Amino acid sequence: FITEIDSKSCINIFMILLFFDIWTKLMFSTTLLFTFIALSLAELRPISKDNMDFSRWDKVLGTHVTLNQTTNGISLNVFNYSGLTGDWNFENFTWQVENADTTGFSYIEFKAFWLNVYNYLAVRLVYKNPCAQDVFGACRPIHSITEVGTQQPSLVVSVWNYKDLTIKSLNKTFSLQDIQDALRSPPNNWTEDVRIFTALEDASVSGPNIRNSAFSASPLELEKQLIVGAKELLANPAKGSRVEGDSLRVSSIFRFYRGDFEGRSNKSSSESLEKFLMLYGPSAVREYLEKNPKPILFFFTYDWNLNGDVTALCNAERICFPWWAFLVIGMSIILISGLLVLVYKKSKRREYEVVN
Repeated sequence: FITEIDSKSCINIFMILLFFDIWTKLMFSTTLLFTFIALSLAELRPISKDNMDFSRWDKVLGTHVTLNQTTNGISLNVFNYSGLTGDWNFENFTWQVENADTTGFSYIEFKAFWLNVYNYLAVRLVYKNPCAQDVFGACRPIHSITEVGTQQPSLVVSVWNYKDLTIKSLNKTFSLQDIQDALRSPPNNWTEDVRIFTALEDASVSGPNIRNSAFSASPLELEKQLIVGAKELLANPAKGSRVEGDSLRVSSIFRFYRGDFEGRSNKSSSESLEKFLMLYGPSAVREYLEKNPKPILFFFTYDWNLNGDVTALCNAERICFPWWAFLVIGMSIILISGLLVLVYKKSKRREYEVVN
């Protein structure tokens, strides 16, 4: 009897100790979690003149950008779009931008903010819209950022005019085009910096490489980053610039925005495309321009394929429900409703004839 009591007591004591151990560890883990969340929230503040904090976007780029890959024979940096799922830094930067206060920005801060936000929005648009559909509604991963916007059932829009980012303090929802227009025509009589075109990444193979770090609001650092970006694009012989015998082939970016590089805009600081190429081009291009001040220019075909893979984000078996399906369903509802009304009226007429 004593042995039996002792055994039960030992079991009870063991269970109490086990429960206490589990409860202690659970409370410790919970405390750590809430402390971490509290610290994160305490540090998270909207971007403003007093808080030019791009550290979270910097971490996103450092985590998801892989340097020096090759697609279709073109060297580029690749972005891992599927890696954004569950990325707190991406979500936190979204909050910082949506709640940003741009009041009082200097031109350096203005450029750093909108360059980062443009590149963020390009990534976000691809991440949020990874699927396209065939005529039967079956999904497939998009091949290009230019397919974003065509999924909308109510209105098919160009991705560049797809308004998807609301900044509350400005009471405006921005598209990529809105941001580019702001950079091309900056306020306060600031001069357009044409190097934005070698810094704005459009999620494509032929576009400027997406950086693995954010643009800085430090004047010296931003200047260095813009110089490196311009030189890096022009040094790429498959999409930036290349001497071809007695001619020069350059990126189609210089065709799209040639007026900006030629100084045709009152706000542009650039005098000519040739001077820009002389300033930032590789040695072979500079030597060619010294011998040919009025060069014969050709442009690379622009490769709009994505600078990353979104297959993991798009379930190929899911029905995308193409825009025209809404039209078909609406017309079908109207047609069926009309037929039901006709049948009802006909039946009522027969009842009336039978009664009379």
